[in-house]
Amino acid sequence: MEKLRNFVGNTLGSIAIVVGLWVAIADHVAAATACLSAGVLILLIANINHFEFIKGFGFEARTKKLDEKIEEADRLLVQLKLASQLFADISVQLMSRTGRWGGPIPKSETQDLVTRIQALLKSLGIDKADIDKSLDPFHRITLRDLATSSFNAFFAELEAHIQVVNRAMGQRAADELARTGALIAADDIKHRALQDEWQGMQRFVQETRQKFESSDPFLLGQLLEQSVANAPGWTDPERRTFLDSIKLITGEWKFYAKHMRLNDVTAWLAREYGH
Repeated sequence: MEKLRNFVGNTLGSIAIVVGLWVAIADHVAAATACLSAGVLILLIANINHFEFIKGFGFEARTKKLDEKIEEADRLLVQLKLASQLFADISVQLMSRTGRWGGPIPKSETQDLVTRIQALLKSLGIDKADIDKSLDPFHRITLRDLATSSFNAFFAELEAHIQVVNRAMGQRAADELARTGALIAADDIKHRALQDEWQGMQRFVQETRQKFESSDPFLLGQLLEQSVANAPGWTDPERRTFLDSIKLITGEWKFYAKHMRLNDVTAWLAREYGH
């Protein structure tokens, strides 16, 4: 349609100009002026979309700018639709779970929502640093969730060491009862040493839990390494063995802390929150 309009307009405009020139040669000034003006006007109208600014014959047109604004408006409309649908999904998730027993949004749905948010913000020309800043609360909770798996394993190992000391105290008391027929004395040196070790381990667990709950999620990797290094009653081989056993989990935490995204999404989705 546009090509046909241009062809017809250019043809009529050219004819009008040729007629105007021919009439002008014949010394019919008024008629020549009318034909030439009509020809120029027809040509301008036929090719108006090729001009950014036209001024004449009592009107002004900014066609290229107008086309660009229309295209921009169309893009914004598409993005607005995506944003509306996205935030509607988020709102429904929140409304359906707030104050109920449904628990947190499932990991797969959370990852889908975050991916859509990132794509939307990127399409709007927002820098990655600003996108990460907007998603900072999500990054922090994800880092804490990732670290929880490592710390749960660490606390379980600490509890196992505590039980070893606890059994040693019980065995010491049983041995003394078998030997003397009386309860172990409160000032028994060996039993007292085991008691002090047991209490020290309990304090360490309590302090470590408090640090885990209050620490910046971006520092939890460092806290775990320090805690393993300072765990009372552990030998160096035990520390190395434990760190090797959680290498995949801590590696995922370190990757996320650096890149603000999961490295192994499948493995993350396969584990429940807190595991």
